[in-house]
Amino acid sequence: MTGRPGEYVSIARRRGREWYLGSITGWRANDLEIPLEFLGKGDCIAGIYSDAADADANPKHTVREEKRVTASVLRAKMASGGGQAVRIRPAQ
Repeated sequence: MTGRPGEYVSIARRRGREWYLGSITGWRANDLEIPLEFLGKGDCIAGIYSDAADADANPKHTVREEKRVTASVLRAKMASGGGQAVRIRPAQ
């Protein structure tokens, strides 16, 4: 999908009609814009597990959110050594 050696990587895999997206960053905090054009047309629901605002000091702190996404861009703010996991499914 996207990445830069030694800095970050994002990988997406599909199973049926659902997509799974994982991103990790190196020892520098990172703000990523992950392209979602692979989703095609239509709305989807993304369940996102990501670093909490205080994850630099408390690396086990996470946030879960759900939001509607399309084939545009998903923004990810990752703490140093952090990441995110996303499950994307068609909107019902």
